Amino acid sequence: MADVLRDAIDVAIADIDKEIGDPEDPLYYGRDVWCQFDVTPGWDTLAADDPKIVTNAVLRRLITERGSLLDDPDYGLDLRKRWHQAMSRQKREALALEIVAEARKDDRVERAIVNVEKLVGSDLQGLLASISLELKDIDGVFNLTFRISDRGLELV
Repeated sequence: MADVLRDAIDVAIADIDKEIGDPEDPLYYGRDVWCQFDVTPGWDTLAADDPKIVTNAVLRRLITERGSLLDDPDYGLDLRKRWHQAMSRQKREALALEIVAEARKDDRVERAIVNVEKLVGSDLQGLLASISLELKDIDGVFNLTFRISDRGLELV
């Protein structure tokens, strides 16, 4: 391609008005992409029903704000917004039921048992949640424990 033609194209492109602005949060892709444990030591990807994949998917559901995905407005719970709220025993039990309902939205989850406790320490306040997941077509129970605080959601 001749330099004159290249220059003409560059000038024409520079004059094009932007029809779509720069993206702003939320970007409608959920909150997190968890890539640390989705491959085997041989760099093969894990199966979609592998317990690591399913538990990570459940965690993503719990940290994604409901309504932030364009194609799935009922996806998510965003527990990170709740760590600072006053939580009576009844509210913690209600939150545990919400977590169970959100986890069960994943077709690979057969059953979920959740316990939510107050997390009170010298430098940390928030909630401590433990989830036991039974997956369809996979034997065994898979446990997750995480804390929700001003630091976000952290696996324990």
